[in-house]
Amino acid sequence: MTRSTSSTRIFFITIFFSISSLLFLAGNAQAHCDTTGGPIIPEARAALEKKDVTPILKWVEKNDEAEIRAAFAKTVAVRGKGKEVKELADQYFLETLVRVHRAGEGAPYSGSVEAGREFVEAYVTYMHYVEGIHAAIASSAGHHQTAPASAADAHKH
Repeated sequence: MTRSTSSTRIFFITIFFSISSLLFLAGNAQAHCDTTGGPIIPEARAALEKKDVTPILKWVEKNDEAEIRAAFAKTVAVRGKGKEVKELADQYFLETLVRVHRAGEGAPYSGSVEAGREFVEAYVTYMHYVEGIHAAIASSAGHHQTAPASAADAHKH
């Protein structure tokens, strides 16, 4: 096997594992309703800024609407009392909204801490793996590649 064939094989194996790993992580990290990348959080933040709860009521069951309206009213009432109060109030409302929404789906909501830790552990392991492959390829390519001495030698390779 020639060096270029070996390097090409390593390259494609690396690409295969990288894409496979990304697809695995993407499957686990899909933007679900209880994540900041999901559709509820940005819409809820916009509703808080506009002081209009109406656009986010669609995310909860009709029988949970009163709880969301009450949490929204409390949040809007204190948001103007300083940056820290606003952050705390917003967090209270967002967590209440997500918890109530998830309950309506029949799913638990615990703040997703364990799932987050699992994701971070998988991500760090993956990144170390890819860095190791990159280092192996870089050191292998740099060690075995030499420039031809002349143009005539270049045609021999």
